[in-house]
Amino acid sequence: SVDLDLRGGDWTTWLVKAQAREFGIEDFKVDQTLNLNVNKLQAILPKEMLKKLQLAEIGGSVKIHTAAEGKLDTAYRPLQATAKTDIDLSGITARSDSLAFDVKGASVKGGFSTLFDAANGVKIPALQLDAAFQSVQALKGLEIGPTSIRSTLSMDKFYSLTGKGDTAPVAYRVALQSGGIRSGEPAAAIAKVSLDGNLRADFLPSGDVRNINLKGELVAGKLEGLSRFAVEKIKTVFAVNASDRTLTRTSVDIKTSVLSPSFKDGDMNISLKEAALEANTRQNLRNGNIDIKQIRLTIPSVMNFEAQGHLENWGKTFSVQSKLDKLSFAELWK
Repeated sequence: SVDLDLRGGDWTTWLVKAQAREFGIEDFKVDQTLNLNVNKLQAILPKEMLKKLQLAEIGGSVKIHTAAEGKLDTAYRPLQATAKTDIDLSGITARSDSLAFDVKGASVKGGFSTLFDAANGVKIPALQLDAAFQSVQALKGLEIGPTSIRSTLSMDKFYSLTGKGDTAPVAYRVALQSGGIRSGEPAAAIAKVSLDGNLRADFLPSGDVRNINLKGELVAGKLEGLSRFAVEKIKTVFAVNASDRTLTRTSVDIKTSVLSPSFKDGDMNISLKEAALEANTRQNLRNGNIDIKQIRLTIPSVMNFEAQGHLENWGKTFSVQSKLDKLSFAELWK
């Protein structure tokens, strides 16, 4: 067994405990913890390094803990192993005057576990990361309010490293909530933003990826810009599918609704209750062939527009058919 305690002044500690029986053939265990005090670290970093990194200030703390155990075969190659890693970054701050950005109160917490079996391959039963920050200022006018992001990944089966075995389905989800975005030039603001996305794919032992499916919803609330236009809410639901990573058979389906859009400029005042856009396409992204199954724009009491078409070789040749059922401007001037 080995116990190792390394300390770098008051800015870092690294604790390692390891033990093995019969040189790991019977079993082995490793436990390590790394701690970093970023506030203390800045004080000892060469000023030239900080200058190259264009950082005026950094701070916070970092803790990474990993525990692993398993056994080796008679040739001292991994036979079976499990590992779990926990990550904790808290109170992270970063400021750059030259790059004009300032990050305050950032944190990342989470962990993941890994299983290895020489006969079956690798499996990640669960991975979760929670990231957040209090505020970000950048580009001398852009400000992002309190934001949180949660990411999760899971595998239902082992992924074979030998080219043989079963297909391994992988699922990934991301959920984002933001307290708003503001821009000084041009003057614009979004009161809140949320994103919920789900990605699934099948990983084959051959290295191919098939049945790629991405679904999600993006919502932005209370948009204002240039003291002229405003929107109460924009909601987009989307689905993207690909048969495999060659992207020869893909589909995109999008539905967007816009609530209470308005525009003011001098004596002009246009206000609507709602507008909706729907698009369904099928495409071969390798050769640029696109089938537009449907594009529909609907503004109640104002217009209904539909279009279908086909593009070859990224639009070098195309055909489009469209239909306008209704067109009335009376609602615009109410």
